[in-house]
Amino acid sequence: QAFESLPVLVCQKRMERQQDAYRKSVDARIAFLRHLRKTYSNEVRAWRRGLDPDCHFRLNRMALRQYCRQHDVGLDFSGLWDGLDRDGDDYVSLEEITAPAAAELAEFRSWAHKNFGSCAAVWDLPELISMREKALQSGRWVSDKKMLVANVAEALKTLGWETNAGNLLYQSLDLYGCGFLSLPDFWWLDAWDPPEWLVEHPDPQAMIELQACVQAAYPHSLTAWRALLDQDSDNQVSWSEFQHACKKLKFRGNVGAAWRCLDRDVSGTITLREWDPAGAELLGSFKKWAEAHFGSVELAFKSFDKEGAGFLTLSDLKQACRRLKWDGDVRLLFNCLGIKPGKDESKPKQLTLSDIAFIDSWVEIDELKFALQELKGEARSNASLPSSPQSRHPSLRICELAIPKYLTSMCEKRGSLMEKSEASSVTGGGANVEEALDARLEDEIGQVSQADTESRVSDSRAPSVHEKLHRTYHVMAAVRRRRPPRSTPKRSKSLSWLEKINAID
Repeated sequence: QAFESLPVLVCQKRMERQQDAYRKSVDARIAFLRHLRKTYSNEVRAWRRGLDPDCHFRLNRMALRQYCRQHDVGLDFSGLWDGLDRDGDDYVSLEEITAPAAAELAEFRSWAHKNFGSCAAVWDLPELISMREKALQSGRWVSDKKMLVANVAEALKTLGWETNAGNLLYQSLDLYGCGFLSLPDFWWLDAWDPPEWLVEHPDPQAMIELQACVQAAYPHSLTAWRALLDQDSDNQVSWSEFQHACKKLKFRGNVGAAWRCLDRDVSGTITLREWDPAGAELLGSFKKWAEAHFGSVELAFKSFDKEGAGFLTLSDLKQACRRLKWDGDVRLLFNCLGIKPGKDESKPKQLTLSDIAFIDSWVEIDELKFALQELKGEARSNASLPSSPQSRHPSLRICELAIPKYLTSMCEKRGSLMEKSEASSVTGGGANVEEALDARLEDEIGQVSQADTESRVSDSRAPSVHEKLHRTYHVMAAVRRRRPPRSTPKRSKSLSWLEKINAID
């Protein structure tokens, strides 16, 4: 038998390949989201401008590959697609790119449709019309087709939508990141059809009803996870898989509200730790124990099956776990791994390799969620809208840094000169030297302070936010400066002979 075909090495290589593929998908997804943040500031803006400019609201494999080629995104495309297409339907949707922002947009869309009929109808409400007229009357805003985000937020607040101008909603609707919205932004939101789980709010009553249906069909929640929800054994359940499971259970309650009770972090997927924390702890403990003593769960099973029968009984598993001191609940583990009774119901249940081998490929996805939480924190710290306070002039910051260093150097010079003048202090000249050095130090500090004041004056002449917007988007009334009258050109004296010729004619 070849060295490479030994069971231990084969199992170890398979585990390494599975973990490596998972790591690649996680790294590719995080790197791609960072690219979108760096290029477009947020994922929704990247979706609208780069990924889905034609408003199809879903992205296939070819379109994503074309985007990566055009923007020179040097990532493993296979790993990137596996990391983005989390439900395996061969399409990537907006909520798979950024579930929190999609949830914010879906909530506003539901509120607008419920109260006013559509998102576009909000634009024509009297509160927003009066806000646009007020901006026009001020003379600093001449466009009636665009509104500053702060004005939109103030008008929506009067209508009952309690958010601030820096909310994720306004950042997502702001197509170019310039700080204002227009009617097409609301049209785009009307054209989007979000899934049910984004629109619903968590409802504990719906979750209680779902748990009752699960308990009626399965003896334990871990058994339901294995046999009903996570049939592909990847330790995560998508929205489509959850819907299929609810249909199989004939659950007639609010499916979206039950989902939101489980998916509290709005990640778009449910893990075993969110469904059954005790069951996740049990499987994780058994997996670590098996890897520590045998290298993998598969090798542990083969070691327990000394006769080669291909199955284990409860007594066999208890004996092995007791011998190597695993303190978990062996009976619960045995009963919850999708065990099916044999043809002869009088015989005890048996645990086969296929019932337990999935734990080797079972990976905790907490690392991905932790990285996405870091990205969310970066978005909150980097997201900022144009504000009225102006940035400080660079020369002012240089002066602020230079003053302490200059004072230190002047004090050092003063001390060295005072040491040299100690010899002349006997004749009474030491006090005069000290007074002269103090006066010079005050003069130097005054010059630096004058430079500081001049930099502040030049900083006050910096263009305002409205002037910057006007330069780029031409939506502000220009401050017209009177140009000096053109001076008449002086009469040339070098062509006097030409005047004489004209006079002859």
